[in-house]
Amino acid sequence: MLRILSASVALCFVVAPTWAQEPKALVGEIVLNGTVDAVDVVNNRLTIIATGFTGPTGATKELPQPKSKTIQLRDDTLFTEQNGGKNPSLGDLEMGQKVRIAGKEVGGKPFIARQLSWTAPKQVLPTDPLTPPGIGAFLPLPQKGQELTIQFVNAGFASKFTLQPFNHMEKRPTFFFAYRLKGPKVEGENEFGARKTLSDFVKIRRILGPQGQIITSSTVNPVDYKNFNDPGQLVFLDAVNPAWSNLILEFEILNPDAPPEARGVINSTLVFDHLPVPGAVGNSIPVNRTQTTKLGTEINLEKVLGVHMGNGDYTQSELRWKAPANVPDLSLTLSVGEIVSGGQKWELFNGSGSANGNFISTGRDTLGPAGVKEMDVTYKVKESALSLQDREWFSVLRVSLPVATLLEKTLPGVEAAQKEETSRVLAEGQGNKVRVMAEYREGGMPNSGNGYIWIKGEDLGQHENWFIREISGTDEKGEKPAFSSFNLGSYLYWKADSSRVEPGEYAHPTMFLGKSKPASVDLQVKLEKASRIEHASRLQDLPVPGTGKTLEVPQGAIEDDFLSVRRVTSYVDPMQLPGFKGQRSPNNTRAGLAVVVETSPVFPDSQVRFNVNTSTDSSGRDLAPRWEYAYEVFEGDKTAEGPVNSKLRTILVPLPASDIKTFEILLQTVETKWSGETQTVEVKDVPVQKVG
Repeated sequence: MLRILSASVALCFVVAPTWAQEPKALVGEIVLNGTVDAVDVVNNRLTIIATGFTGPTGATKELPQPKSKTIQLRDDTLFTEQNGGKNPSLGDLEMGQKVRIAGKEVGGKPFIARQLSWTAPKQVLPTDPLTPPGIGAFLPLPQKGQELTIQFVNAGFASKFTLQPFNHMEKRPTFFFAYRLKGPKVEGENEFGARKTLSDFVKIRRILGPQGQIITSSTVNPVDYKNFNDPGQLVFLDAVNPAWSNLILEFEILNPDAPPEARGVINSTLVFDHLPVPGAVGNSIPVNRTQTTKLGTEINLEKVLGVHMGNGDYTQSELRWKAPANVPDLSLTLSVGEIVSGGQKWELFNGSGSANGNFISTGRDTLGPAGVKEMDVTYKVKESALSLQDREWFSVLRVSLPVATLLEKTLPGVEAAQKEETSRVLAEGQGNKVRVMAEYREGGMPNSGNGYIWIKGEDLGQHENWFIREISGTDEKGEKPAFSSFNLGSYLYWKADSSRVEPGEYAHPTMFLGKSKPASVDLQVKLEKASRIEHASRLQDLPVPGTGKTLEVPQGAIEDDFLSVRRVTSYVDPMQLPGFKGQRSPNNTRAGLAVVVETSPVFPDSQVRFNVNTSTDSSGRDLAPRWEYAYEVFEGDKTAEGPVNSKLRTILVPLPASDIKTFEILLQTVETKWSGETQTVEVKDVPVQKVG
């Protein structure tokens, strides 16, 4: 049975590994000896040419003939580099390199690796001017892909104010890492009209905790990194537990020489000539002419019309398009290049179009030069889709970055920040065996505030804590701002005064909006005790059935401690699935896959919330753009009719291309069991920190 990684986030305290430990076989294991044949960082796999193995007794046996073996690495697989490399990762391996791998044979499936060991050539790296003393030895080695090199120059814990005082007022310590890029010189403009840099070809696909948790990031421009042709990036990560052993960073790199088509972007120019000019407001002239883009999308110009908007009269054209059947994830943007009448160019008022579904209306300046009857309109069409990407131009790098070790190295700076923070920024209230602390700072909107409410309970059972059910309050003038909070909690590990969060204490994000800007607020916080567990799941090697087909997944074949995959159904329209009859239709009506999973809650009758983070195919291609809310989860089995089974969930995943054979889903689930026991805690005189 293949066990896919899952763990309770609250319990993931991992001991830092001993880097130079030689792999030894435990009971039921062997140590494979061989050389690297292929590295698949997307799926965390390795192919080796095995030459022999060693058993638990230490006896070694050579194979009669070298044999190709697929190795499945897990997020908790231990990497050891025998020359003492402080932070080895899969991206450090090269073809032909000798490796030793301790783990288990699983019949008919990849070898499951518990430890991967190798000896790398000793490298003498130049000291980077921005790398503090004592930090460089713990940073990853330079990572190479598609003619670009990622070099880490700093990492650890510090406040955003310390690192970038001109951008941030936040003095709360946070985890950060900085890297810079080396590669060929790039010229021209990017898609946003700015000067193209190497950063345009590198993106962070995802950041994972040691147990597979998805970590969000906020990427900002760093200080000037000298002697490089690109500034690189500085990344802040608030939700990193200082006790974790490491993070897994996944970078996607596009070759700078790749044509636009490799990104999945197709540009076309369409000219509609001899179009009638409306001439007056209210005139609407049917056109009904169609042209085809390079991709094969038919764009129909339905009509041109004269309209009055604001202080002027304008010409509009209305167009409609339909994506080709083989590119269901197509996104199209249209802009006007020029309008010409009798050799005279129009002055464009609005050169771009707005899209609503597949209907586009484009505005023009006036009703045209006096007396003209016809116009030639040039449209620029940009079509993009993930399914059109040519993955040969992409590389994915998977890098391990230490956490707990870097905390030790950067702790003096954190402690110094604590001593510098002398202003009162927190207020405290006591309830029945529970402490509530609150912090606020001025928000981005007028008369608003953002902050956190910290809760620490006593004498609680395993997985128990107090959670916010309702919050209200008044300011120092007696006015009652509108308060809100999110009881899912937020993973911060320092408070606003730079003090360390205590074990069992966590933060609820909170905000308020009032009639004036308060200096302080008094809070009444209603709490309810509940048991809560969070699970992180990575469901790999999910099959893709033919259109309209269903594949049953054998019991236990793809599962973890909380989820078990039951079946996968391919659909063209989700409303064709039997379970949607008479129910709310999905927001995303594109073709996709319905993945039915069965939950195994720890607590009977608990509420389960799903958050699907990402899904990718076997090449690492995203199945949906990161900015779209593409994943929906429905209670019950939507691939079949009948009563709803509360333990089943149907996850709808977009299917952008027909060539996808397998895919994976990363998701997090929160299981909550409310007790019904409540209390209200008062927190008085909470200061609202000023910004700026």
